[in-house]
Amino acid sequence: MNQYQLIAIDMDGTLLDTNSQLSPANRSALLRALEAGAEVVICSGRPLCALGEMIDLLPGDRPIATCNGARAVLSRSGAVLFEKGLTPETLRETLELAYEHDLPACAWVGDEIYATFDCPQVRNYQSISNAPLYFIDDIEDFCRDKVALKVVWIGEPVHLAAIMVGLQSHFDGRANVATSRPYLLEFVDAEVSKAAAMEAICGHLKLDPARTIAVGDGHNDLPMLLYAGLGVAMANAPEAVRGQVSCQAPSNDEDGVAWVIDNFLLNN
Repeated sequence: MNQYQLIAIDMDGTLLDTNSQLSPANRSALLRALEAGAEVVICSGRPLCALGEMIDLLPGDRPIATCNGARAVLSRSGAVLFEKGLTPETLRETLELAYEHDLPACAWVGDEIYATFDCPQVRNYQSISNAPLYFIDDIEDFCRDKVALKVVWIGEPVHLAAIMVGLQSHFDGRANVATSRPYLLEFVDAEVSKAAAMEAICGHLKLDPARTIAVGDGHNDLPMLLYAGLGVAMANAPEAVRGQVSCQAPSNDEDGVAWVIDNFLLNN
């Protein structure tokens, strides 16, 4: 029996190439993994509404982790395996601090985006998912009436990298703060991570985490890379991510996911 039974894969920067395309080699590898009886689990920062291509490709009602682990569901029925949003107080603070930093913020409520103000960055971000876009008139009212799975700040990579550590310290114990892409800084509840979603999925499937592989490229992927039996960082991941795992795959432009599936899941 193969040592590993499940592979959890980040999408952007990992499964998809720089142009956000799924390569033929990666597509083929996913299908071969399924044919071999392995569980293939997408663990993305994206919401469910932005994962249609993966849901169509992977047959059956399969576990999938969305919004950086804030929600784990079955892909077709929508049955919830895990879900936790930001507290109203933390949600309010993330939105108010974004204003102080002069950055647009987007809160995900289900499969809807609520932005602090309109700008090209928000419109470009919305185009990734084509989710309904609304604008927040009053932060206090919004935080009282809505439960947000995550908040995303949009900014220049250098600026976000410079403020991330301070924000992690500021929100310690209340929210996890990490980049999903260099220009996206994301806030989820302190109990939320891709590792927490993986734990719920392993429980649902009755799988030992030691028999799982996780593959990712971002700071937000690191918890699941450390949780899995084998954590694999992409060559395009930051050194801070690559330096904490023992295995490195080729980059997302070099079919790194196919390499992991062939070498560790299928042992080809």
